[in-house]
Amino acid sequence: MFQTPILFIIFNRPDSTQKVFNEIKKQRPQKLYVFADGPRFDILNDVSKCKESRKIIENQVDWECNLFTCFEELNLGCGKGPAKAITWFFNNVEEGIIIEDDCIPHPDFFQYCSILLEKYRFEEKIMVIGATSYDDFYKSKYSYTFTLYSTMAAWATWRRVWLLYDYYLSFVNRKNLQLKLEQHFYSKFEVKNWMRLYDWMIKDNFSDYWDWQLHFLLFYHKGISIRPQKNMISNIGVGEGATHTKYISSEIFLAFKETFGCLPLNHPPEIEVNKRRDSIYYKKRYHKPIYSKSINLLKKFFLNLGFRVGIINY
Repeated sequence: MFQTPILFIIFNRPDSTQKVFNEIKKQRPQKLYVFADGPRFDILNDVSKCKESRKIIENQVDWECNLFTCFEELNLGCGKGPAKAITWFFNNVEEGIIIEDDCIPHPDFFQYCSILLEKYRFEEKIMVIGATSYDDFYKSKYSYTFTLYSTMAAWATWRRVWLLYDYYLSFVNRKNLQLKLEQHFYSKFEVKNWMRLYDWMIKDNFSDYWDWQLHFLLFYHKGISIRPQKNMISNIGVGEGATHTKYISSEIFLAFKETFGCLPLNHPPEIEVNKRRDSIYYKKRYHKPIYSKSINLLKKFFLNLGFRVGIINY
């Protein structure tokens, strides 16, 4: 029986929920927390799909398990929903694993998280244990490396970190943030890009995301994350049924990647971050500002479909 608590965040995708749950079930966790966001009542089939997803949990937890559920009646969205889920989770546990319903983990992922949660429990500068590896920049002779850039597809952390979380980043002073980023990052490009994103988030009033806020929390507190040498998570949340990535190429979001094992772990002897390597990775992945890349992708979609007719007719 797996001892580390797990939070499973689900919504309206019973097919992917079943696939991810199958991997969780193999571990037979002693404590399983399941948060389900509520249906959007203006979306066809949302109610039935949400019910179907929840039934997987209600009917298939057939091992000795302390199961805790938080099933919302109303839809909170992709921002406040996960933020509420993780807050609920860490109101009850000191440390744990978070998995969303579109992230299929390699079986080693669970033990990897458990070992590192214990190893770095009291290392306050270590804030996130990621399990996604996007490219070759992070190759190492060790099982994992340290980075300024987190991955949160499926991940682990501690209550001590989440207690610092603020959805609206009310603890941030813009001038102070820029100074902190200048001290934190290797290149001016990184500082400029993240400040642009921060300004865009303020104007957007944090409408539909929670993870960018966690990135800024880490930057503000000079936090360090862990990234595996080899990828352990396959994102299957691109395509029909997705909220943000329904019409966007899976290649852009690095979906459906092959996963690899990592056990037994070969630990690095020291906690060191290669900021230059981080900067090279970041420039390659985000050669355009993050917010403009996302907006341009959506604009391209709308121009290629419904709005093209409107433009021609006008």
